Amino acid sequence: MAQIRPVGSFSHPPQPVNLPTSRGSRLWGTEMSTFAEIEREGWNDRADVYEKTTAQATTQAIPTLLHAVQPRFGQRLVDICSGPGYAAGAAAAIGCDVTGVDFADEMVRSAAQKFPGCRFVTGDAQALDLEDASFDAAICNFGVFHFDNPELAINEAARVLKPGGRYAWSQWQGPNESAFFATIFTAVMTHANMNVGLPPAPPPFRFSDIEVAHAAMKAAEFDDVRISEVPIVLPAPADTFMDFFKKFSVRVTMILDRQEPVVTRTIEDEIMTGLAKFDVGGILQIPMPAIVVSGRKAN
Repeated sequence: MAQIRPVGSFSHPPQPVNLPTSRGSRLWGTEMSTFAEIEREGWNDRADVYEKTTAQATTQAIPTLLHAVQPRFGQRLVDICSGPGYAAGAAAAIGCDVTGVDFADEMVRSAAQKFPGCRFVTGDAQALDLEDASFDAAICNFGVFHFDNPELAINEAARVLKPGGRYAWSQWQGPNESAFFATIFTAVMTHANMNVGLPPAPPPFRFSDIEVAHAAMKAAEFDDVRISEVPIVLPAPADTFMDFFKKFSVRVTMILDRQEPVVTRTIEDEIMTGLAKFDVGGILQIPMPAIVVSGRKAN
């Protein structure tokens, strides 16, 4: 049985949330068509605001992610779903030869500007245009959350790793563990009209299940599989949180933008009421824990 190693705890544990099953749901479906295109457009639009929004949470996983792959000076490391390059830049700072891959052109542009010592390319994590056994380490910071086929992406990481190389990826914990996602999803699932013409989306928290994550790594022939919790706390402005959130997230914003104004107000009011207890001097300090899953490619 897979084991999770907690490295922190929270003072406001979330209450259990019953989400609809992924099958048959327009929001959390099991097929992908143009969802990837909508997400790519959304992240392209957010490339220049990522630093002040999404990065406030995602960068907190980078130390655990890098520790999990044990990088050494001079090693070749690939950062899959590199976004604006923060994990790649951190790996380069300790002497790695880094290639970053992202599906959003504007993220690649932003990363190349921020971290000119790294190489960044546009590409698909599920079909990497990289040679077999060409990297010593691979990381993926919150990319699995967006894949239609995470198993394929994990196998691609294994393919480009040298034997003995390590791979680590981070993933948000679901609403039953995360106060952030519990609050957001309860409001959306209670009030939103889900039949708003969006393409099906992959189930976001399937790989938050440590047994599923562990099994996928073993199926890709990784050994020494380890799973650690990262106690991320998102700082966000209390007075403009909804504006902040719409820049922070693509997936839920797609639904919110397609609601009637009265429904949108109801959802936003419920979210703000639910998050009020995390207000510390005008800054919301919202727990949204993650896990980091890692393993070693078999020799």
